[in-house]
Amino acid sequence: MINAPLPPFRWPRFLVAFIAAPLLVTLLTFWLIVPLCALILGGPLYLIAGLPLAAWFLRRRTPGWVEIILLALACQLLQVPIFCVAAWYFDDWNTLDALPAFLFFGAIFAVLWTATFLVIYLLLARAEPPAPNKEPQDVHP
Repeated sequence: MINAPLPPFRWPRFLVAFIAAPLLVTLLTFWLIVPLCALILGGPLYLIAGLPLAAWFLRRRTPGWVEIILLALACQLLQVPIFCVAAWYFDDWNTLDALPAFLFFGAIFAVLWTATFLVIYLLLARAEPPAPNKEPQDVHP
């Protein structure tokens, strides 16, 4: 069912799903406190790295669960060079001590946010009305 053909990629549908996913996960789990921190700390990386990568992927393929979640986890690994560059720039190598925690919680929320994004995206795509038939009609004189 998930690999059924979808309507073409549309930015409004994509952006609504992309922004709503982490907000919805945080709203449903805010009482755990960690999702609030994840939204604050992981949200910028989600937008900066995840938005163009997800848009590129969805313009070329019909999304599958495993593919898009693995893509999110691979994107989440961008934290490693960012942390290393920040540690080098600020000459504070102790910041790398937080990297395992960021990777652990980042992996959890990458999966949650991406799965929620895909659910919302597919619901919006399936709810879109079909495009009108643009075939020429027979004209009888």
